[in-house]
Amino acid sequence: MLLPGGLLTQAFEDDLNVHQVKSLSAGDQHGWSANLRQQFRFVRMSGALEMSLFELLQQSHDKGLSHPAWIGEFLFRTISFDHEMVTSSRDVHRLCIADRQYLVLQWRLQHGESVQWLTESCKACDARFDVSVDWSQLPIKSAGPSFPFATVKTSLGDCLVRVPNGEDQVWLAEHASMSFTDIRKAFAMRLILKVDQCRLKALTIDDVDRIESAVEAVAPECADHINTNCPDCGEPKSVALDFYSGLAQSINTLLDDVHRLALNYHWGEDVILQLPTRRRKAYLSRLDRDRGMREMYA
Repeated sequence: MLLPGGLLTQAFEDDLNVHQVKSLSAGDQHGWSANLRQQFRFVRMSGALEMSLFELLQQSHDKGLSHPAWIGEFLFRTISFDHEMVTSSRDVHRLCIADRQYLVLQWRLQHGESVQWLTESCKACDARFDVSVDWSQLPIKSAGPSFPFATVKTSLGDCLVRVPNGEDQVWLAEHASMSFTDIRKAFAMRLILKVDQCRLKALTIDDVDRIESAVEAVAPECADHINTNCPDCGEPKSVALDFYSGLAQSINTLLDDVHRLALNYHWGEDVILQLPTRRRKAYLSRLDRDRGMREMYA
């Protein structure tokens, strides 16, 4: 399991840290297994990877892919899994939701600032104020002992259910037009294992409530809200956190970097894009230094 507790506070010093992740994968007669353990590494950032992620964003927009589908593709390109069974983004989609959030969070910490300032508005007094978020210190809820499964007593009898994963998020995005009641029931039906599909139609709202409670109890969670108070009137405020903000970067900075290096060193685009991002920035820093400018790149 990727989230045994405390991993969110560990700093990633380089691109080659190895960690374990556990996913739900196709394998048994019911279509799901939880025995697959994988090693993963973050792919070293380069201009080629930056260009690939930008092109992925464009392709996702052109094809009308949902945001959860795009996140699965993003993770598949930015993480190297040391397991031959991980061959497509669908394998990444089978990670539980908290695992996906955790991976994105670690990517943010490795390629950006750990502290972010968010601007919020108070509904009580209309004041606007800033809130500091330290992404490296977000609390987590560890998985329950039976993760990724739970047994629930329902009107259909005892049902084995699984925790939601990325595929379920994609399904939700594709069925957003359904009514709230219908989508709750249909989503709960997706999580039930070892029950005949015809019997699932008899699922009640009380059953759905029990399934949701059981899944919430066993599933790990990354904190997605922080609580604060308005500095002007003291009104309590819950601030929503977006793990995925800033992942989609503009390509203009990369193109400017390629342009400058090509002009000064006469390298081709392919050569420049293959440079690790830190090395590319180091060359640019030296060009600025030679022009008498202070270093702008780490």
